Order: sequence, then C-alpha cells, then structure tokens
Amino acid sequence: MDQIRKAWRRIERWVGSEWELPPVEEMFNPPADPAEIDAAERALGHSFPAPYRASLLVHDGQVETGFVPPEWLPDGMYLLTLRETVALWREERAFENERFFDEMPEEDTGESDRIRDFSTVTAAGRLPIAQNEGISYMYLDLVPGPAGDSGQVIYTKDECSFSVAGTEFADFLSRYADLLERGVLRYDAETYACVVPADEQDSWEELLLRPSTERGA
Repeated sequence: MDQIRKAWRRIERWVGSEWELPPVEEMFNPPADPAEIDAAERALGHSFPAPYRASLLVHDGQVETGFVPPEWLPDGMYLLTLRETVALWREERAFENERFFDEMPEEDTGESDRIRDFSTVTAAGRLPIAQNEGISYMYLDLVPGPAGDSGQVIYTKDECSFSVAGTEFADFLSRYADLLERGVLRYDAETYACVVPADEQDSWEELLLRPSTERGA
C-alpha cells in the first residue's frame, strides 16, 4: 500500500535526522517474510488487516538487542516484531484464563461506542503491536464497538481504558509521521529517552485525534 510505504519513508527520514537515535537499519528490522506472516496469522487465529500486513512487508518491528528498543511511539512504546506479537498475545490469553477474573468488574473503555467493553482489558481479537512493557500497549482492534472500525488502532490510556489512535494502521502511521515531521513531537533523550509532546500541555489523546497534513514521500 502506497500510504504505508510513504509513511515509513517519512518516519525513516525523521529517524535519520535525530542524532540521538540509532541509524534506521539498526532501529527497524527488514521486511517480514510473507510465509512468517502467514504462520503468525495461523497462531493468532486472525488475519492482519491489509494496512498492517503492508507495514510488516516494510519493517518487521524493531531490532531486538536484549535491551528496550528506542521508544518512538506514543507513551514510550516501541513496535513489536511478529514473534513478539504472537508471544504477547499468547501470554494475554493465559492471563485471561486465571480464575480471579471471574469476580472482576467489566472493563470500562470510556469509548464504548467505538471500543467494545470486555470483562478484561485484553481480548483474543485485539492483536498487540506495540508496548511500553507493563505500562502501555497498542493493539489492532478486530472486535470494535458498534461505531468503531475493524482493524482500528487502539492504545491504553490507563490501566483499564482505551483510546482510538487511528481508524486503521495506515491512518495512524501517516498522522504520526506528520506529528514527528512538524515537531509537534520530539525525542527527549535526556529525561525520558522516548518521544514526548513538544508542548507539555498537549496530551497524547488530543494529538492522536488531529487530522494529518500529509506531505509527499
């Protein structure tokens, strides 16, 4: 998909302009093999939405170094590899099977028209694609609320509520590239070692709802 490739080129240029970040080839993996994508889909029991599959054919997540990869996504998250997506999805399914969830109140997403409420924050139809481990998570939502879009990108605002970051992955990635290029977001190497809003008054929720002013590749 052209929109995905253009968004990635813009992000790669931004990474190349940030001297505190590693070179693109040391930060992002090469494309995933289509056979590996097919195998991951079989393991998950779900097909990736077309925009995300197109993204995997550009970069299969971030390079695993044994340390936390550069955190360039919202709220200190980094992009998962196919292997990490499947592993985290399986971990979440095992966690949901713990008996104590039987007595827990239902999750309140705060956006139940677009994001469906479940008895747990995780769900089999939410495919994890990014994380700040133990703090923030981003998903492809294949089981949206009645006003949502299948394949929409959602992320955790707090321990038990979500917000929508994009109607699908290409929408999210294009608008995020726009925020990086325009300096609305900046990489803070000294204090947080992650991307943060340039204006401390801006919230992630507000920024991720802004329309794109997409430029050419």
